[in-house]
Amino acid sequence: MENKIKEEEKVLTNIKEEITKLAKKYSDNLKSKIDNRMEEMKVDDKSHYLIYQVLGISNKEGHFWKKLQNYVF
Repeated sequence: MENKIKEEEKVLTNIKEEITKLAKKYSDNLKSKIDNRMEEMKVDDKSHYLIYQVLGISNKEGHFWKKLQNYVF
């Protein structure tokens, strides 16, 4: 019975390790895509910021909304 418990603990440990590896892989991939998009945004057309100014939205807030739009929607 004790051997069975140890085997099950080992299986659970292996599953946990595999899930952790998979989560890290997807996390790293997502971070890389976000970093790349952040670099792309630096050279994006910013003519829409004029509309923000007309609406009374600061450039800082406009940039926040742009980041939010790029990553949430």
